[in-house]
Amino acid sequence: MMATTLTWVYGQHLEKAPPRRYATQERSEYAFADLRRALARDLSNEGFGIRCPDSPKSPQNTLISRLLALAA
Repeated sequence: MMATTLTWVYGQHLEKAPPRRYATQERSEYAFADLRRALARDLSNEGFGIRCPDSPKSPQNTLISRLLALAA
């Protein structure tokens, strides 16, 4: 639900509608899939504009990984 809301908020801030993937003469509105595709394209190009620093913590929980190793 949050992703859907963020996608529609992104669409409200666009200056013009994204291009329709399947354009027809009867409809001039864009679809949610067109908006989602435009958002994914923009995020793949520039991201969110932030760079997260590398964390000194290990990405894995050592306790969990050891328990899984014992169970295997």
